[in-house]
Amino acid sequence: MCEFLKNNNKYIFLKKKKRILTPNGNFLSTNSLSNAKKIMQEINVEKFFNDPYSVLNLTLFACDLRDKERKMIIQNVIELIQFDFILYRCFDEKKLLQLLNKNFNDLIQSFSNIFKIDLILISEITERQHNLNLKLFNDYLIDLNDSYLTVIYKLSNVLKSVILSYFFLEGKLDYGELYKLANIENTYQQKKWGLINEQKIVDKEFLMMLKNISIFFKNLD
Repeated sequence: MCEFLKNNNKYIFLKKKKRILTPNGNFLSTNSLSNAKKIMQEINVEKFFNDPYSVLNLTLFACDLRDKERKMIIQNVIELIQFDFILYRCFDEKKLLQLLNKNFNDLIQSFSNIFKIDLILISEITERQHNLNLKLFNDYLIDLNDSYLTVIYKLSNVLKSVILSYFFLEGKLDYGELYKLANIENTYQQKKWGLINEQKIVDKEFLMMLKNISIFFKNLD
């Protein structure tokens, strides 16, 4: 039987009176009572163990991090900036380009100003960023605790956008806004050609991933 209890301002989890460990041998714990209750709802349900974006697995992931994993995650996020999807303008349709510019250009400029990064918009699929100075952003990632680092890493890989993930982490965007921004091109095309049932399933799963990450993040403090 699993249970949780408060210990030194953290909530720890036990199974048969023994503390539950992560794969790296760290203790499973959370600072949030809300997340602790959510984890207890999920811990004995198989589907949540198989869902990498359940609150349970997000907590396990964060608690499992060591210096080696943190360095790998930071490197992954840094590399993703090179191919952030909101930088791409590889479209011929003027209305779609205008929509992308309207929704993304201010966010790109703000991110560039904050971290002193000279990002460029990409108009050709083979084009890429050049000689980016990412020291300030790298320092920002290093200073994040394991849970916040987990959020920006997971979100960046789901969204294919470090920039949108950063503004979510800073409280400038909620998960509903992320969903709309990440689907601008799809929504535009669906208005022209219609929405198929398969896409409805994909959209529902995508929204659920964002919602779960948001629940995990919202209850960290």
